[in-house]
Amino acid sequence: MKTLLLLTAGFALAQAPDAQVPIPAKGSISGMVRDFDTGAPVAGADISASNPPARPVGGVTDAQGRFTLSNIDAGRIQLSANAPRIQGAGFPPLARKFVTLGQGQQVESIEVQVRTIAQISGVVTDQNDQPVPDISVFLVAREYQLGELRYIFAAPARTDDQGKYTLNSAPGRTYLLLATRSPGRADAISSAPADPRLRRPSVVPTYYPGVDTVAGAQAITLQSGDKRENLNIKLQRAASLCAEGSLSATGAPGEVTFNYAEASPHSGSSGDGGLFVGSNSGKTEADGKVRICDLHPGQYRFQVYDTPTALGTPATFGTGLATVTDRDGAIVFSSLPKVKVPGEMIWAEEPPASFTIPANSNLIISPLTRAPFREETRATPLQLAPFTMDLFGDDYTVQRPTLPAGVYLKDITYGDKSVLRAPFHPGSAVGDAKLKVILAHDGGTLNAHVADKEGKPMADQFVILLPANITSEVTFADAAISGQTDQNGSWTSASLAPGKYYVLASRTPFDRTPETIGGLWRARVKAKDIEIAPKARVDVTIEPIAIQ
Repeated sequence: MKTLLLLTAGFALAQAPDAQVPIPAKGSISGMVRDFDTGAPVAGADISASNPPARPVGGVTDAQGRFTLSNIDAGRIQLSANAPRIQGAGFPPLARKFVTLGQGQQVESIEVQVRTIAQISGVVTDQNDQPVPDISVFLVAREYQLGELRYIFAAPARTDDQGKYTLNSAPGRTYLLLATRSPGRADAISSAPADPRLRRPSVVPTYYPGVDTVAGAQAITLQSGDKRENLNIKLQRAASLCAEGSLSATGAPGEVTFNYAEASPHSGSSGDGGLFVGSNSGKTEADGKVRICDLHPGQYRFQVYDTPTALGTPATFGTGLATVTDRDGAIVFSSLPKVKVPGEMIWAEEPPASFTIPANSNLIISPLTRAPFREETRATPLQLAPFTMDLFGDDYTVQRPTLPAGVYLKDITYGDKSVLRAPFHPGSAVGDAKLKVILAHDGGTLNAHVADKEGKPMADQFVILLPANITSEVTFADAAISGQTDQNGSWTSASLAPGKYYVLASRTPFDRTPETIGGLWRARVKAKDIEIAPKARVDVTIEPIAIQ
């Protein structure tokens, strides 16, 4: 017994100096930034490490593409990187990588892959092969959003006096290419001849290579640093038509501002960004009468509002669709005051014993297809007390608020309808309807580990979770939950609603394009079934699959 005591004491004394050395509170991450397609080191790339609520730590890669970021708090770190910006090409696409950093740990040999701006160019000509100047050319993103496949402006250019255009865009996805008339000032009363045969033909929005419908458009997939030339578009034209009628504010004829554009494609958010495109706009006289010409057959979205205040928000606003056929038509639109929408946050079951709403937890409501007026939408702090919002009668998106650990968003309803995965239209519900943010705290979590056939952990894999009750690709895009594995091949979800899920992993980044969603939808037969029980933690190991 004495010998054992002496050995134990000796061991303790030998280790005492090391035990007294303080462990540094912060760590570091170092590695290299490479081109996504070529693998070449990227010098001058911006890179930052973020671990909220701590401030991001940023840096720039050296001539060999290397970086070191120090003084980082422990936790799950998001590395964000951009290739150097090209003059006149806008911001390059953002690359993300996740690293789990221990207390005082120095993580080395981390590799981040970035894409560089892609460029396409060509000439827009008419049916006589003559160049057409001052034509707007857009990349159009296709995305499933809120229960519908939408076509959204993604990147702009304009033809010069020789009909040439050059367009820069983020690579890594598929687009359509569209040429259309550039928006501008619209006269309330057009001077176009009454006889349609005497009017100048109207420009029809034309998709590459020269078709007037999305069904015949040729999709374009852009890779990192692509330079695609000779993407020429033969512009289509049609008979010019007119729409005549009256516009009003709150039902009474008067001077109002109006604008109009084709209903699709439209402005809004897609991918990691968004583009808001101007419309043809004008102002009526006091009688509110309009005669708008130079229209081609198709569907248009009109917006009507009174003169905005100094803060940039009108007192009234109205919007609606008008379909132009093969002859002149009539339009009648009116702007209306804002709708008062009461709201509240409620629990789906008994509230938790203690609950603290994060300081950055806001309810953000934004117009779905247009830019918001300056003072139209504000972030409403999520709170237990009832709140009220003033919104126009238009389609909005409701962004999911940030929630604390252990709490998940069960639903958002307006009246008797869920708007969690559908547009929110103030004033559409019957009676004194409330916008209800419904929370729950009975959720479980998933800890996914992605490894190859030999069991080696795989970083940068995208884990996709699909609730088993989803029955179509359209709803899949809004219902899917995705995450990215860290350097250890691990990803842990936020709190999930109890139930059955399909889980799979792939190198293909998750987005809402038809190509990705269609591939994932077909691949769900290869997914692993899991059951998330209330307040349970489920561990699963999966091999990545190819998405086709």
